[in-house]
Amino acid sequence: LLKTLEEPPEHVIFILATTDPQKLLPTIISRCQRFDFSKIKNEDIKNHLLDVANKEGVTLEEEAAEKLAILADGGMRDSLSMLEQAIAYTSGNITNDAINEIYGLASVSEKIKFLKALHRSQKPYDKQGLSSRESLALAPIRKYRFLALP
Repeated sequence: LLKTLEEPPEHVIFILATTDPQKLLPTIISRCQRFDFSKIKNEDIKNHLLDVANKEGVTLEEEAAEKLAILADGGMRDSLSMLEQAIAYTSGNITNDAINEIYGLASVSEKIKFLKALHRSQKPYDKQGLSSRESLALAPIRKYRFLALP
C-alpha cells in the first residue's frame, strides 16, 4: 500500500475515508491530503428530511423532523436511516409521539412525573399513576429503593 501511495499510476486517484484517522500510520497520513468534515446543522438536516418525506409521499411533522435531526447529531446519513425506520414503523405518518415511542424518548411531562415519583419514594410506585414505560424505568430503583430520595 505504501509503495502504491508513493508512486501511484497517473490515472489513479485514491480516496481514503475514515472516522478514526488517529488509527492510521503516520507514513500513510503524510502522503495524503486531509479533509476534516464538520457536522451538518440541525436546521439543514430537518429541512432535508421534510423534503425527502414530501417527495416520498410521507407525512412528517416538523417537530418530528427536528427531533430526528437532533438525534442524528450532525449526520445526514444517520438521519435518513432513522427516517426510513420511522416510515416502516408508522406506515408513513410520522408524528413527534411516534419518534418518542420508536426511540424511547420521554416528554418533558413524563420526565417531571418521573422525578416527582422518585421524590415521593415512600409510596409504592405502581400507585403513583405512572405509565408502563415510566414504571419500567423505575424497576431498578424499586430493587435498590434505599438509594431513592427520602
